[in-house]
Amino acid sequence: SANQQVRVNSAGNALEFATISSGGVAQVIQSNLLTKTSTSSTTYTDVGLQAQITPSSSSHKILVFMDASGSSAGNSSGHLRIMRDSTQLRVPSSSGSRIQNMSGGIDNADTPSDGIAGITSIFLDSPNSTSQLTYKVQIRQGGGGSTTYFNRSTADGDGVNTGVAGSSLILMEVTV
Repeated sequence: SANQQVRVNSAGNALEFATISSGGVAQVIQSNLLTKTSTSSTTYTDVGLQAQITPSSSSHKILVFMDASGSSAGNSSGHLRIMRDSTQLRVPSSSGSRIQNMSGGIDNADTPSDGIAGITSIFLDSPNSTSQLTYKVQIRQGGGGSTTYFNRSTADGDGVNTGVAGSSLILMEVTV
């Protein structure tokens, strides 16, 4: 039933139902994106990598793992963020016109044009909700006039030195 897990009994010879204790994992959701996308926009754009989770308790946290790849052409870096519905996760303090990234930016990989950068991010979110939540990855171009690529290099040629990749978003509901 709700908020229960199956476990081996103390004698080690049968399965039993037990209430989920604190410090465990209630559910895991994984989403993969194996296609390439790009943007020249200076506003954030969805890349198509998203996952939905419905926490079983408002006191539970969501551990967010993202493993992605990308590149940026021209003289401008690309930027990446993870959203929970309309809320940006892990917003750093910033002054001036600096862009607030969830992780490091997507570096300019124009030289060499076959380069592709790995981007990994881990964040423990406290949504305080039992409603369905949508986590999604967005990218944008920094200064305009250039292009930011997701899951591919800037050249995207058909050669042994040209990078192409897949990306993953994993959500774990953590009981606390």
